[in-house]
This record gives sequence, structure tokens and C-alpha cells, in this order.
Amino acid sequence: MPATDNDVLDPIEESPALFPSTITRVETALSKFPVHNLSKTESIAIHIYRKGQAGEADVHWTVSTSREYGEPRQLAYKVDTLIVNRKIDEASRPIPRILRLGSFRDLCQQLDLSPSGDNFSGLRLALLQNASAFITAKLTYRAADGSTKKLEAGFSRYSVVFTGDEMPNGYRADAVHILLNEQYWKLLNKAQFRPLDYDYQKSLKPAAHRFYELVSFPMYGCLSRGHIQAKLLYSDYCLRAPQQRYFDRARMQKQMYKVHKPHLDSEYIAKIQYVKTVDTEGAPDWEMCYSPGPRARAHFNFFRRTAVESLPDSVPEEIKRSRVPRGSKVKPQELCAELSPAAAALRDRGVSPTAAEELAKAHEDTPGLIDVLEWGDHLINQARPGTFRNPAGFYIYLVREGIKPPQGFETTRLQLARQAAQMEEQERWHQQFMAEQAYTEYLERETDKYIQENITASELASLKGAKKKEVRGQFKHVIPRELDVLTERAVRTDIRRILHLKDFETFSRELVTA
Repeated sequence: MPATDNDVLDPIEESPALFPSTITRVETALSKFPVHNLSKTESIAIHIYRKGQAGEADVHWTVSTSREYGEPRQLAYKVDTLIVNRKIDEASRPIPRILRLGSFRDLCQQLDLSPSGDNFSGLRLALLQNASAFITAKLTYRAADGSTKKLEAGFSRYSVVFTGDEMPNGYRADAVHILLNEQYWKLLNKAQFRPLDYDYQKSLKPAAHRFYELVSFPMYGCLSRGHIQAKLLYSDYCLRAPQQRYFDRARMQKQMYKVHKPHLDSEYIAKIQYVKTVDTEGAPDWEMCYSPGPRARAHFNFFRRTAVESLPDSVPEEIKRSRVPRGSKVKPQELCAELSPAAAALRDRGVSPTAAEELAKAHEDTPGLIDVLEWGDHLINQARPGTFRNPAGFYIYLVREGIKPPQGFETTRLQLARQAAQMEEQERWHQQFMAEQAYTEYLERETDKYIQENITASELASLKGAKKKEVRGQFKHVIPRELDVLTERAVRTDIRRILHLKDFETFSRELVTA
């Protein structure tokens, strides 16, 4: 018999070695629903319709893909989850409409791909597949402020601008950019975000990666409530993965074994049990029950430290629950006193000017004190209404106890530093782009010169014909127009290999000294 939720979960032990080294935060509104077909060969229609129960809204989710570019598959999924989501997480708030992803060379590096023409073409196609996937949605989601929002719209998530294309401001793009479309942009600025282990995601194959995205919801809930198992319904998982659904146990378990194995090996899952059930139409179904492993518990420990519930046990309960004394007044002379920046920040949060000045004098690191206050702002804003009935007392507690914001919390000071670094990086990117453009022109110029001087038209046509057969064998599902582009690039690449051309580093050095 599988364990029940009434059983007692063992205490969650610290496992620092399994803590995430890099965190990415993902919105919780749409990430539960599929956009990509992760099968290498099968075509899977993405259509979810759920009739709402009492008090719940209907859920409708359909993804229509482009005939020209095809279904977004595994590479498109990696681009979305490992690059686009990360750029959204790293962006300032409110999230800007335009996000710079980088050059194709940068994207290859982030996905651990070799920077080749074939991979550049594959990334281009994957971005176009993502951009052309049209979503029809009717659903509700929980916003960052705790309210319930409704999404009922047809939209694509973003448009894509490639290097050299014209941007909305009229300038030429120095890298690949995405332009967040209206509905998606508004949702991102309202939705809640949840943390995931970026490096763990990156280590997984697409099917196991998608499983981690989906199972992390019930896994966190299981651990936060002290339950012994996280549960997923097989039929629901097949809809949201998406993957083909089987109705006999042997094929179902064989299918899920490949998905589960990386998580068992990594100790994210300790044990799996299947409980037979039926769906609403009476068809065979299974409840998949997962016992959290050490990695899942380490993730939970690490992530919950940024929540209100993870505050130290030493926080006095009266600071959280006590009311501001009625009739308390600030003396007129206190309001007129000129306060230091740190004391003014405390005063603005309800601390009396006298107490604020005393705390500020005792805390010599003014920027550090402001960081602490902003961490307090975050905790109060994220807490349920009524949790902090005496916010001023809570700010005083944080300062007096020397509680620091956790690693990963971005204060205004860190945000400004990050933005300054981004501006410097933008300048470096621009210089790199100009160098790459010049190098590309150099390669094309030298290649054109060699072809004109050494290859006849018939010889060139013969080379293209042979290369086209080779490329078609490698990319069986590519559309004719893209096939011609790939063939042309492959032929020119082969020609360059017999030329004695400068490498990029040598060319760049000469460009700087010229």
C-alpha cells in the first residue's frame, strides 16, 4: 500500500552539496501548460479542455503551429526554458518589452552546442517556431499580489528580430532579440514566479526536463505541508508534457521509466509508486506517487529561505502579530529634525524619527541597512494580509538582529550595479558584433573572390547538388527554402576550408591596430 498524506515525513535534512548553484525563476501561470512537442518524430496535437468544478473556471488551452516552420520541438524547448526564461528572470521590473538574447554564437555557448552554421540555422528555425506558435487560452492564475487574474485571449508570446534586422527604434539589431507581445508581456509583469535549479534543468534531456518543471509544483507542496508523497495523475501529465498516453500498465511504466530515471539517479526522487484509478470517462489511469529524495529536499530547504515562513525561530511573535499602539504620536520636533538617509529610510517605514536615528547611528553601513529594509519590504509584500500587524517593529528587529538579505535577493543597490554592468556588457557586445560583422564580410569577400577566379558555374552547380543530398539526409523535415539556405552555406563553408584565411582572433587584433 502506498503511504498516505497522514504519515509523518522525516525531518528535512540539510544537503548543501545538492543546493542549486544557479537559480532561475519561472512564471507559474503558463509554464504548467505545454507549447512544445518533445517527441523527435511523432506529431502531437496540443489541446487541453477541462470543465471547471464547482467554483472553478473552465480551462482551455490550444497551440496552433506554423505550416512553414513546423512544430516547436526539443531545440525550441531548450531555447525557451534555458535562454528566454533566464533573460526574463534577469530583467528589471517591470520587464522591458525587448530582450536581447545574444548572437547565435552566444546562444550556442549557453546550450553547449558547437558554434557551427548548422547549429545557427537550427537555432534560427527554433526561434521562428516559438515565435509563430499561436496560443488560444482561457484560464485563471494567481498574480504576484495574491489576487486571481483571468486570461482569455489568442496570442503568440513573442516576436523575434535577428542580427542585422531592423528594430522597432529603426536601428539594426546587433544580436538576436525578442519582442514580448502585449498579452504575454502583461501576464509576465503580473504573474507569480517560482525558483528552479537552472543547472539541474540544463543537465536533463527535454522529456526529463519537462517532468522536473511539472513535478516541482506538487513536490514543493508535499514538502511544505509535511506530506510523504507528491502526486501526479498520469493522464494529466501526458496532456501537460505533452506525450502519448497509454492505457495498459506495462507500456505506461516503460514510457515513464525513461522520464523518471535521471531523477532517480540524481536523487531528486527516492521512490515511485503507481496507484491504479480511472479517468472521468472510465478509462484506465494511474496516480503517480513520488517520495522526495535528498535533492528535492535540498531544493525545498534552499528555496523556502526566501519565504516568510523561513524566518528564524528567534523572530519574536509579538513583532509579527502585535498591533501598533492606539493613540501613539510622534512629537512635532521629531518630524522637523533633519535625518540622515538611513534614518529617513527607517522613518518612511513607520519607525519614529528618534528610534530611526539611534538605529542608523548604531549601523554604520548605510547601504547595508537600506538592503536590510528592502528585504523587509519584500517579506511584508509577499506575506498574507494580516501577517505583519506592526511592520515598524519588524524593521527594527531586522536591523537590530543584523539579519542580512539572502543570496539571490536583488536590492536596489545591486540592481543599479547590475544595470551598470549590463551597459558595459552592451558596449562590449556591440564591439564584438562590429568585429564579427567585419569578419563575416571578410570571409564572404574572400570566398566570392575564390569562386569567381577558380570555379566555373557548372562546377558550382555540381557542388551544390551533391551537398544538397547530404544536407537533406541530415535534416529530413526542413522546408525547401531552408534547405537551399543550408546547402548554400555548407558549400561556402567547404570552400573556406581550402583557403588560408585568418582566424577571428587574428582578424580582430589587426582590426584594433588598424
